[in-house]
Amino acid sequence: MSSDTRQIIVMRKDLGMRRGKQIAQAGHASMAFLTRNAKVTSPNPWMTDLYLYVPLKDVEVEWLQNSFTKICVYVNSEEGLLEIDRQAKAARITSHVITDNGTTEFGGVPTVTCLALGPDYKAVLDPITGHLPLF
Repeated sequence: MSSDTRQIIVMRKDLGMRRGKQIAQAGHASMAFLTRNAKVTSPNPWMTDLYLYVPLKDVEVEWLQNSFTKICVYVNSEEGLLEIDRQAKAARITSHVITDNGTTEFGGVPTVTCLALGPDYKAVLDPITGHLPLF
């Protein structure tokens, strides 16, 4: 089944991150739409069984049920990344900025590394990120 749903990962290229770090940061970004909205619930207060509830938009369900298409593009600065985030939020597109805590790179300084837009439809995302070069 084909779908034009996708998620866009925007990576900062100016940081010189190791490839493994880039992959880990992109993974954090990709999962943020699920993890940041997740709620842990229990059907009864006396039960130890816990359930994870994640409210999803129709387009997010469509993306999860299809190909999980991800497109990774880049910007050359923190300001460029944050501008994409501002544009996405103004257009009411789901956007999650990832800040690394700096433990393994960046000398202990928390650093904005990447963001994820969507999942959403190509026609919704392209006006914000369609001009960015592939990573």
